[in-house]
Parts: sequence; structure tokens; C-alpha cells
Amino acid sequence: MRPRQPRRASGPTSCARSSTPGALRPKIANWEEVARNLVAAAYAEIMAGGGEAGALAFIDEVMAYPDVPASFRKMRFEDRPQPVLTVDFRLGGRTLKLFTVIATLGTPQDVTLQDIRIESFFPADGPSEALLTELCRVG
Repeated sequence: MRPRQPRRASGPTSCARSSTPGALRPKIANWEEVARNLVAAAYAEIMAGGGEAGALAFIDEVMAYPDVPASFRKMRFEDRPQPVLTVDFRLGGRTLKLFTVIATLGTPQDVTLQDIRIESFFPADGPSEALLTELCRVG
């Protein structure tokens, strides 16, 4: 059996997309809180998968992005993130607060399913639910 190739920046995509300057980052009002949570979760997942060098290089790459707080480099990765984290998106002059649920399919022994994840976003408050309803009507 061939050894699995390490993943690069395409790996933990939520982490990459929310941390990369010019991607989603400018649209996230609570970026530092979200990024800290995503980096910690990505690191925990990488270490649980054996700590592949390519995947760990991804964490180093994220830490090297401009404006990443120095406190990120001193994070205690053994601490688990909060069970619920809202992502506060800026939409024009409004804020859309969402929380996410990630479902992971399969078991660590099931190679065909272990990397499949389904991420769903839900409104975190009444105004966000109203904004989503309005956006759905507009199309």
C-alpha cells in the first residue's frame, strides 16, 4: 500500500479561506476569534492524523500571513476550542451572525469516508435569521 501524500494549503479550507488576506478575512467582523479557533482545530486534526509534515507546514503558512496576531504563535494547541463559535460577517452596513456545524462521515479506519465533511451554517440570532430570509427572497 502506498503511503498517503500530505495535504497542503488545500487541506483545512475553512482555515485557509478565513485567514488569507483578501479572501473572506475582510468580511469577518470577529476574524481574530474565528481564526484562532480554526487554527487550533486544524492543528488538533493534523496531530490526530499523525502530524504529517506537509499539513504542519500549512499551519506555519497561516501563522506567516500578515497581521496574524503574535498571540497565535503562543497558542496552547492542547486546549480545545469552544463548542460553538459564531462567525460575524459584514454585509454592507449589516452583520450576519452564523454558527456552523460540521459533520464528519466515517471512522478513522474507513479511508473512503474519513475526509468527507459537511458544513452547515445557521443563524445565531433573530436579526441574522431575518437577514437570511430577506436575502433568500431577493434571490
